[in-house]
Amino acid sequence: MTLETLPRLIPALIGFYLLLLAPGQAWWQGQASATPRLFARIGLSTIWTSAAGVALAAAGAFSVPSLVLINAVTTLLGYLALGRRRDQGQGRHVGGSIAGTIIVVAALAVFWPPLETHIAGSDSSSYLAAGIHLTRDHSLAVPDPTL
Repeated sequence: MTLETLPRLIPALIGFYLLLLAPGQAWWQGQASATPRLFARIGLSTIWTSAAGVALAAAGAFSVPSLVLINAVTTLLGYLALGRRRDQGQGRHVGGSIAGTIIVVAALAVFWPPLETHIAGSDSSSYLAAGIHLTRDHSLAVPDPTL
C-alpha cells in the first residue's frame, strides 16, 4: 500500500463501516440475548441498509453516497436516542432476550432464499444487469421503449 491509496482507502473504510455495522451498533444494545451481539448488529444494519437502498431506488434517487449519508444520520439518531435513555436512567437494555430472535427472523425473511441462482437456476447475469442499471439510472424502473 502506498501513500497515494490512503485518500481513497479511508473514505471506503468509513463507508463500509456505515453500511455494514454502524446502524446496528447504534441501535442494538441488547445484553440478555442468546444471539451474539456482532451478528445481531450486522443483521440489523443489513436489514436497514437494504430497506433504505430499495426505498432510494424506488424513489429514483439511489446512489451510494446518499445511502451512506442516510445510514450516518440513522446511526447518529440511534446514539442520541439511546444516550438520552441512558441519561434518564433507563439503562442500555433494549428489548430483552426476544429482540435478537426478532432480528434473526427478520433477516431471514428479507434475505431468504439467499440467491435465486442457487435455488431456481436463474442466470446470475440478471443481478449484474440490474446493478448496472441501478448505478446508471438511479432507479429500479426500466422504461419500455415500445410504449
